[in-house]
Amino acid sequence: MNNIEISVYIPNYNYGEYIENAIQSLYKQTFKKFEIIIIDDGSSDKSFEIIKKYSSEKKKKFKNYSS
Repeated sequence: MNNIEISVYIPNYNYGEYIENAIQSLYKQTFKKFEIIIIDDGSSDKSFEIIKKYSSEKKKKFKNYSS
């Protein structure tokens, strides 16, 4: 049975300066039945490396749209 009640979408394009804070703020919430879906539009900054640190988390999905 799927325990996920909410999907949180985070669109990203070169927001490496903010993306980790956004992810961390979600994990600090008291409500835990969520998944994080990050859609990256081919960022050229360090966004991908930061997001990749969370790739082992079960609640996160990542799609990278590179040209």
